[in-house]
Amino acid sequence: MQNSISRKVGLLQATLRTTSIGAVIAMTLFSGGVQPTFAALTIDANNVSSDGDLTIVVPSTKTGGVAAVLTLQGGTASNLVLGAGITTGAVTLAGAQTTGDLTVSAAQTSGTITVGSTTRTGAITVNTGATTTTGVTIGANAQTTGTALALNANALTSGSGLAIASTGTTLTGNLLSATSASTSAATNGLVRLNFTGAHTGNGLQIDDATTAGKVAQINANSVVGGTAVEVNANALTTGLGIGVLHTTSIIASGGSLARLSSTSVDTGTTTGNLLDLSSTASTAGTQMLLTASALTTGIGESIVTNALTSGSALSVSSTNTTTTGTLLSVSSASTAASANGLARFNFTGAHTGSGVQIDDATMTGHALHINANSATSGMGLEVVANALTTGTGLNVSHTTSVIVAGGSVAQLSSTSVDTTTTTGALLNLSSTASTAGTQMLLTASALTTGIGESIVTNALTSGNALSIASSSAAMTGA
Repeated sequence: MQNSISRKVGLLQATLRTTSIGAVIAMTLFSGGVQPTFAALTIDANNVSSDGDLTIVVPSTKTGGVAAVLTLQGGTASNLVLGAGITTGAVTLAGAQTTGDLTVSAAQTSGTITVGSTTRTGAITVNTGATTTTGVTIGANAQTTGTALALNANALTSGSGLAIASTGTTLTGNLLSATSASTSAATNGLVRLNFTGAHTGNGLQIDDATTAGKVAQINANSVVGGTAVEVNANALTTGLGIGVLHTTSIIASGGSLARLSSTSVDTGTTTGNLLDLSSTASTAGTQMLLTASALTTGIGESIVTNALTSGSALSVSSTNTTTTGTLLSVSSASTAASANGLARFNFTGAHTGSGVQIDDATMTGHALHINANSATSGMGLEVVANALTTGTGLNVSHTTSVIVAGGSVAQLSSTSVDTTTTTGALLNLSSTASTAGTQMLLTASALTTGIGESIVTNALTSGNALSIASSSAAMTGA
């Protein structure tokens, strides 16, 4: 059975056709074009050229004050399409809605909800006037292994896949916030950025105009045995694992390119509490390098430990028993007169211990070896003790072992053909101001059958094995 009723409403020539298909009644309202043969509901306004293609008005309330509802409902396997053929126009849902809810496919349990298509060139805009509530919410609480929200921009070149912008100058909230209550071991991070192309630019870039704020802050106050920040660069060769670069401003007191700070009472002894550098496989190369090539009057590295008592400000150690290298090396190519020494130890406190102490377990090596092979008129070693009274300027002591032939507490040796006659080639003792006192003293109070002093000059011809001279004319002593 088919009944047709035609009437003219304004400029719209509409035809309402109802068709009985078995127990199903199909209804079509259209104004031109091909009339569908079978349709549950078709509204066609292709020939309308004036205002208002199709308007369905629902009153604000029904009888009794109950809110009115407009429902477009299909069967369990039907499709509902809005604006399927629109190419340049607009499809608006709840354009003038100010209160209430707009729900699309509330009862749908399967299938896909599609907005737009790959052929459209216009924009899809979601606007909200929310101020204190959530503007747009996407709920995927049943999601387990899939993707809750996917954004694909495969043709993107110089544009942005996702842009979050705010022009407000009083913002104290977050433009982007990701939260999770997971207690599991995240396989690839709870937040992950994955760039699989071998690009040459920046994988992640932050441009910040702040002057006194922080560009990035990581709060990991609950970390105990984990790691707050970890950088893996297993393929690194000539690149940098971490680079902090500075070229323009002048860093003054209080500023630093990198700062590690702790106010806790840290007690770690096997790892560095502030900085721990570890290289377990490198057999050559420089493990840590500080280059300050333009430094003139500044300090290359400063260690300040004002509260130090029994600890060490700097400790260099090695347990390797085959070491032939150097644990500490200080080198300089300077040809100038160093005012305070190219290497200086300056202890300004009147301590009672040792300023420099060397503890060496060697049996046949040298505890201290000074090579001054280029010195001509200079000094290999100088000890200045201008305030000395009852102390000792140079002391070599021995109390335990028995020194046998070949050993000496102090030995001065020269294999050169020395010709000096005004100074001692091996030992020169000089006292130009003393008028009394003993200038040289040899005490061997326990000596019985030995020799107090021995001078051996087996090749002596016209010289003197011992020469004692005085030019004083007033000498009365022996």
